[in-house]
Amino acid sequence: MILMLGMAMTSNAKDKQKDVYLFGFAATFSDSIVYFTEIQRVDSAVLKGKSDFLYSRENYSLQLRDHLKKMGVSNPTCVTEFATSRKDAEKKYVKLRKRYTKGNRYIIKYVDNTQFEYYAIAPTVVEQALTKEGRKAQEKALKEQRKAEKKAQRDTRNGRPGPPPGGSQGMPPSEGRP
Repeated sequence: MILMLGMAMTSNAKDKQKDVYLFGFAATFSDSIVYFTEIQRVDSAVLKGKSDFLYSRENYSLQLRDHLKKMGVSNPTCVTEFATSRKDAEKKYVKLRKRYTKGNRYIIKYVDNTQFEYYAIAPTVVEQALTKEGRKAQEKALKEQRKAEKKAQRDTRNGRPGPPPGGSQGMPPSEGRP
């Protein structure tokens, strides 16, 4: 237990909590409507290690997807862009919006901050504890467990004919035997 807390502290030291600027984009493949959120500042978002990549970025996109589904949008595909400065976020926003305003092929709808607001996502203690060393130890233990399970299956099969329960063809052991 103490070891896990020590690993959590070392992995957490590489991660940074920082204010970031986010905006979301969503489209559905069933119509020509696309959605843009406003640029939002999120306090205390977690940036991972040296890469400064937004922790759990996919879950920010899920926040937008869930909101759009509540609004009645069917199957939206959502993307969340981020930057550590408002200026960089605005550049990304303008570039993406320009792509969808050219040619008047898309109807753009804007989701303002009074309708939808991102909230920060922080890593859990378990995720923090899974440093490189922790993941290696976990993988080793999992390999050993699988090896022991395979050995137990072989020993069980040697005592009786036929495939193991749920055999290779997915049939119960009594079916498919000669």
